Amino acid sequence: HVDGVRPVDIFNVIANAANQTTWDSSYKRMSWLQDDLQAEARGWLGIQKVPPVQVRSAYQWQVVDANFTAEDFWVVFSSLKNRALKQAGQSESRATHMKNCLTVFRITRSTTGAKVVRTVQANTHIWPLSPRYVAKQGLGDAVDLATRLRLRSRNQRQQDWNDTQVSIPEWMLEDRPCVPPVVDTSIRESLLERAASRLQQPVPSWCGQRRIRSSGEIMKLWRHSSPCGGAGVSPANVRVWHAEFVVPTASPSDVFNVLVATAAAARWNPLLHSTSVLSFQSGARKIRETIVLPLAARRLRSLRLWQAASHDLTTGAYLVALSSPATRRESLLMPGGVGDTLRASQCLEAYSVRAVENNGTLVRLTSHLNPNFGTAVHPDGLWDALSEKALVDFAGALNTEVWRLAGLRASGSLLLDTVDSDAFRLLSPEPADRNASETVAHTLSLDAEAWIEAFASLNLPSMLNASALSCPGCFEHRAAGILQLFERARATSSLNVTI
Repeated sequence: HVDGVRPVDIFNVIANAANQTTWDSSYKRMSWLQDDLQAEARGWLGIQKVPPVQVRSAYQWQVVDANFTAEDFWVVFSSLKNRALKQAGQSESRATHMKNCLTVFRITRSTTGAKVVRTVQANTHIWPLSPRYVAKQGLGDAVDLATRLRLRSRNQRQQDWNDTQVSIPEWMLEDRPCVPPVVDTSIRESLLERAASRLQQPVPSWCGQRRIRSSGEIMKLWRHSSPCGGAGVSPANVRVWHAEFVVPTASPSDVFNVLVATAAAARWNPLLHSTSVLSFQSGARKIRETIVLPLAARRLRSLRLWQAASHDLTTGAYLVALSSPATRRESLLMPGGVGDTLRASQCLEAYSVRAVENNGTLVRLTSHLNPNFGTAVHPDGLWDALSEKALVDFAGALNTEVWRLAGLRASGSLLLDTVDSDAFRLLSPEPADRNASETVAHTLSLDAEAWIEAFASLNLPSMLNASALSCPGCFEHRAAGILQLFERARATSSLNVTI
């Protein structure tokens, strides 16, 4: 019992774990590691003195609950499911890891103040000493804890906080629905929505036709003008091109794999000088391209792009979209390229790929590029003719590369550097809270509780991405292991898993 204080005063002392050493002499240090907003939990590394043995370290989560009307408060610490915390922090080299299975403080109103009930279940790894012996040695610390907690709580009361003011972030007390973490795909969804809308719009009235030399197919072309700028390039009224053609004797998946494989595109695409893949963010991929322009004294232009892709399982159609980020005005020179190349801006480049009759694939594309010519070259006349020829040359090169890929696949000699190992990640962004370092073999080796947590953190699409596996039989071995994990989960009644 603590006389003369409110339950919320004691709650504010205990819940503020960063200051635990000021009232709990058993702790040498308490360090914040990370927050889990979805679970409304805070992660801590506690370095604890366990007499008469050496110091112990505990990676533990903290959760709280507060009923201000009933004046009923809870503070809970536990080292269960603490794998993420172990990766986030480093303990003292001489500290032995301990398990704090559960430490609970419940604070309620009493007649003269507040009542504190504390329960602890911890494995401090004290063998060969007996738990009874250690408990007797720690009795003095328990008494000291009560004395210090009373003093700190009375000091807290003197601060005259209101009845609902707390010493912890408000999100720890929010009532949130128990749902899986939301994956941030904002850039991907916005880009794909723009691409689908543009490709579905009626095309302008002007139309031309050109024959693709490599396939003999006819390419239909449309064009109109619209403003485009951004990524450090001043807006200008430039051409928007639309085109449509068929890649004969090719599947949509082969065409998609060629279009999406940015890192290898400069090898076959006559419009590209070089490409580089940077990183993923919000479901999209950052890439950089250096393109080659005809009819320009400085022919190279550097593009920074977002890339996104999708696959409609109902129709079998693919969508690939690229766009320059909308950024503030910057220098028009792009350092780090070939020399100091000028920037260009791609407002939207998109491809729709779907099957047609006679074992072919229809490609529809749109491109709205500001090449950053300034006033030197106007987008009409000769420039339109050169742009039209560039699109036809691109289509011919695409045909040739798709047939090459299909031939390699048919012969069983498809190489890893031929396809984009991140294509699955573009089509289906990985869920939140995946553990990139977790493996199927390690998960299978874990005990009853640990394997469930590890299995939940596995990035299964990445594990089963055959295009990223270089060893013979790796895919089959991983698939068998994952099936074994699903079978184990189905046999665990509390998980309610069906396969």
